[in-house]
Amino acid sequence: MVSVIVVGAGLLGSSVAYHLAGPDVEVTVLDAGRPGGGTSGASFAWVNAQEKSPAGYFALNAAGVAAYPGLAASLGGDWYHPVGDITISLGPAMTKLQERVDRHADLGYPARTLDRAGLAALEPGLDLGPEELLAAHWEAEAWIDPPVLIGRLLAAARAAGARVLSRASVVELEVHGGHVRHVRLASGDRLSADIVLIAAGESSEGIARRAGVTLPMSPTPGLLAISEPLATGVTRIVHAADVALRPDGAGRLMISSREIDATLDPSVREMAPDADPCRELLARAARIVPDLRSARIEAARVGIRSVPADGMPAAGFAPVIENAYFLVAHSGVSLTPVLGRLVAAELLGDRQPELEPYRLSRFVAGASG
Repeated sequence: MVSVIVVGAGLLGSSVAYHLAGPDVEVTVLDAGRPGGGTSGASFAWVNAQEKSPAGYFALNAAGVAAYPGLAASLGGDWYHPVGDITISLGPAMTKLQERVDRHADLGYPARTLDRAGLAALEPGLDLGPEELLAAHWEAEAWIDPPVLIGRLLAAARAAGARVLSRASVVELEVHGGHVRHVRLASGDRLSADIVLIAAGESSEGIARRAGVTLPMSPTPGLLAISEPLATGVTRIVHAADVALRPDGAGRLMISSREIDATLDPSVREMAPDADPCRELLARAARIVPDLRSARIEAARVGIRSVPADGMPAAGFAPVIENAYFLVAHSGVSLTPVLGRLVAAELLGDRQPELEPYRLSRFVAGASG
């Protein structure tokens, strides 16, 4: 019997626990708050492989996109929404979008191009004015409800014997002789296991540092504005110039913009629905969705993207601690099914070649493996 402690009950930690749990593996999942209450629960939650590079990273994301239908069939529940993404370009930007479509088609990741009539047939609630346009429908893509998926993953893990502890904040990995002997909690409790997986989002860097492990991260804020219910909105993910939007249930739309995110104070963790950045998001979305012009923002969420310093995932055993494995990835939504499977296999001794580019040793001069 192998015992594993999973620190972090977001998408990645929950997926690894789901793939690990069984009669031969004792799994304990710890979360500092509640499962899905961190970055995973404040994500635009877009399942995609668009513009991911280099080639190996694109392939990993494309594998994640392809794995979602099977995961949805296995888990059940209404959390997976395979509606596709529509990307819209106007005027001079049309050439770049066509090049993007052609480039992805060569990679085996096609999109269907749409003219104005084709776009109107799919999304009649959009108003894009008279300018010439080109749209691409990436039909394999989807959006998910992360907290619901996390609940399904953990329920399946529990059914296979795992235990899940909420409000269990990890304050220290007690390391002796290059081995984690205990995981110490804020409550004072000390837990032990053969292997400890740290998948705690932005908190992973602090946990790593206190254990003498180098895991540099550059967490960035992301703002999501949720509209009040609309009679007519969009039914798919839509990217148009400086704004992205998608359904969020019961007629509501979720609105995001990387341009707005770049202006946010990194220390901000909460925002009022009537704050200036939310007003700006609403104004941008209302340019293309007429029903938003008389609507208000009902809720706002600020998530902190868990991004390793070089932008690539971090996945592997710590160079200085033989039984501590770290897992952090910005594209966690898209990668959830595939990373859960691959990392679970590695924890049980089966090294996965797809993960070789993402080892923590790249952050340590002179390290290898």
